[in-house]
Amino acid sequence: LAQHLSKKLSIPHFELDHLYWLPGWKKRPLEERIEIATKKLSTTPQWIVCGNHSHLKNIIWKEVDTAIWLDYSIWRCFFRAMKRAIHLIYTKKEICGGNKESISHLLFSRKSILQYLFKKHKILHHRYTRMMIAPEYNHVRFIHLKSPQDTKNFLQADR
Repeated sequence: LAQHLSKKLSIPHFELDHLYWLPGWKKRPLEERIEIATKKLSTTPQWIVCGNHSHLKNIIWKEVDTAIWLDYSIWRCFFRAMKRAIHLIYTKKEICGGNKESISHLLFSRKSILQYLFKKHKILHHRYTRMMIAPEYNHVRFIHLKSPQDTKNFLQADR
């Protein structure tokens, strides 16, 4: 969605996962993540960010004017993550800091997207629900999309 909107609106985007991961699925030090994000956001008048890493909340959310929340069910997320991971394993495409997905990483690593999904889905749902009504985010227009059909309708209506 971020890539699609970036092309459609001619606004650059960056994915926070690329900022987070270094080769070997090692986390980039927090200070570096903050420095890189601050520099990117301050040197670009408009941007689209994909992801919401809580450690960058104070940098990103004070500048956000619109947030699109893809609030899909955990099972839809699971099947999409599996499909994407299998595609990445098959194509050997580099992702996030030059890493490549593998069966062992997907199924057995504590850093697996599937483990992250089952650990964080409910927590993030509650967090974003609270953010939508929190006074400190009154400046943000929230677009809450609960299904792929909602997303499709949003994209078609936003021509």
